[in-house]
Amino acid sequence: MKNVSASRSIQREYRRLIWAPFCKAVDTYRLIRPGDRIAVCYSGGKDSSLLACCVRDYQAYSGVDFTYEILMLDPGYEKSVRETALRNAESLGFSPTVVEAPIFEAVEEAPRSFCHICAAMRRGYLYKNAGKLGCGKIALGHHLDDVAETTLMSVLYGGQFRGMMPYVPSDSHPGMALIRPLCLVREKDVIEWSKSMELRPITCACRMTRKEEGGARKKTKALLKLLEEETPNVVSNIFASLNRVSLDTVLRYRMDQNAPWVDSLAERLHFEPDSAIMNEDKGR
Repeated sequence: MKNVSASRSIQREYRRLIWAPFCKAVDTYRLIRPGDRIAVCYSGGKDSSLLACCVRDYQAYSGVDFTYEILMLDPGYEKSVRETALRNAESLGFSPTVVEAPIFEAVEEAPRSFCHICAAMRRGYLYKNAGKLGCGKIALGHHLDDVAETTLMSVLYGGQFRGMMPYVPSDSHPGMALIRPLCLVREKDVIEWSKSMELRPITCACRMTRKEEGGARKKTKALLKLLEEETPNVVSNIFASLNRVSLDTVLRYRMDQNAPWVDSLAERLHFEPDSAIMNEDKGR
């Protein structure tokens, strides 16, 4: 079932702010190809709601022959959160396949690093159930602000420069990949669209994150908001930096997560790198 109002708003009122950057991301990074079967992840919030509508419209208007399933993972939502998510889906004209996943319960027993554990468990459930649905790609609703925040957090809190890629092949599930078709869409535009659709807002469903008052991401978001008041294109600049990395200005790099580190300065000056420095962050 197609919601004409949602499609009309994306195609008309938000064509420049949402539809154009969505299509640009899909075309630039080849995220949706003929023959694809995609599991579109839906949580009930603004980002995943927009993602589901954009993928639906792309199937209708792009001419690309692909299929998709709307997959909703319930990690242990409170009853009211789950009901709101399903009502939002109904108002937009789709009915997601709901998968029960007791993730919150398991995470609450973890002594620390619960965000990392939660993300890993979600990813596992998503791959498993997407595979059951015959899907080779999993679409996530991360937008441009998510990309900028994650990149900045990796520098400030993780001591490394890592971006959030539009396309991520899976190492543990051969033949499958994650895609992020909203990676060029600004969060403020997603918010405005969701308001125009009168979607019911969903507060943070994670009880652990609420205890931490939002954690590092909330602080990073506030920092970017402050910086953007002086430099309006600061978020876009962070994304642009992912497209323009000069390896001759970094001390070390590696080609993928499992590859060994390359000491770029040692390579240029032809000396043996300090083994202690090269091994100082093994396992990161």
